[in-house]
Amino acid sequence: MSKALSQRETQVLTLARAGHSTKEIASELGISTSTVNWHRKLAMARQTAAPSIRDAGTQAFPRGKFRA
Repeated sequence: MSKALSQRETQVLTLARAGHSTKEIASELGISTSTVNWHRKLAMARQTAAPSIRDAGTQAFPRGKFRA
C-alpha cells in the first residue's frame, strides 16, 4: 500500500514529468539540488517501483496518485 505524497514531492514529480532537470526544479522551488533529490527519492519509494523520476511521474498521474 502506498502512502500519499507530500506537497513538495508532488511539486518535484510534476516538474520532473514536465522534463525539468534537477537543477531547474531546485531553482523553481527555491531549494537545493540535494533537497530535490531527497524528495524525488522519497516519492519514488512511496509511490512506484519506477527506475527514473520521469517514469515515477508518468506512473503516478494515470493512477490518480496526485494531480498537477
